Amino acid sequence: MKRKKKLIQKIIVKTDNKPIIIINDGYELCKVFDIDGIHLPEKKINQIKNLKSTLKYDQIIGCSVHSLKSAILAEKLGANYLQFGSIFKTKSHPEQNPLGLSELKKITANINLPVIAVGGINEKNCLLPFQNGEYGIASIRSFSEQTTSRKIINKLNNGEIIL
Repeated sequence: MKRKKKLIQKIIVKTDNKPIIIINDGYELCKVFDIDGIHLPEKKINQIKNLKSTLKYDQIIGCSVHSLKSAILAEKLGANYLQFGSIFKTKSHPEQNPLGLSELKKITANINLPVIAVGGINEKNCLLPFQNGEYGIASIRSFSEQTTSRKIINKLNNGEIIL
């Protein structure tokens, strides 16, 4: 909890209530343009420690993870947040089996970092990750559709769950 509070304080100071920019796997761009942070795929998890010493102290490092083992490693190496998934079945990766809420719960119970759920998030299941210790959700498809996006935002604001 202490590390989460520190990260939130860091984000508030860095952003001054403005949107933050996290670049996906673009170290050079992050450094040259002083972008707020970088997000790494799990296969580059071992770069976290090096990035920690290379980037500015207030730049954020996030990492995708697909297992508890990787989550523990990313935290140990100095990641500021994790993205875990796919939680649910997703159209963008139909061949991939979802990791599920039980795996998510294992991670949130053993990690002291904010964890963002990704994969198959929609208006019917958007609050379920929060019941399993999740810090936030991310979605491309659901938030790119105005009607679905509005439904999700309303559910998040009202705490409503539809099963």
